Amino acid sequence: MPVALKMRNYLEVTTPKYRDAVVSIALSIAVERLRWNIPSVQRENRLCRRCVSDVETPEHVLLRCMPGSENGDEDLDVDDLDERAKVVEKMHDLRRYFWRDLARMTPHITPPVDAHEDTSFLKSLLADRPSIEVTAKYCYRALKNVYKLPMYRPL
Repeated sequence: MPVALKMRNYLEVTTPKYRDAVVSIALSIAVERLRWNIPSVQRENRLCRRCVSDVETPEHVLLRCMPGSENGDEDLDVDDLDERAKVVEKMHDLRRYFWRDLARMTPHITPPVDAHEDTSFLKSLLADRPSIEVTAKYCYRALKNVYKLPMYRPL
């Protein structure tokens, strides 16, 4: 079966807001949204709103982003720093719960070791019936959390 048809498992996600999150993960992150700006922002400048060091792709946000102290916080006021810290802490928790739930539901799936494997890994999660509910729930919660921060826009 072609990959495009396999990935339609998201249509079977029972919770509408989780299903919507899976769809929006491909459309609503900076790597796509900043492409629509006039003038368009170059892909390498569509940085993650959390770490401000890598391009904000769905794979980066869901699987890789681990902001540290070097994330450009010097331009933020105290309230913004507090909100960023809450978002970062919550995302760590969400990711930990996701990996735990995924391992329980689909023990045959293991996290990718290298970032270059992330896209195919995310596609396989969306194509795998047992993992789709867990993945959709994580997408929803992760996006809800990340969207608390404004999108990074280069000057």
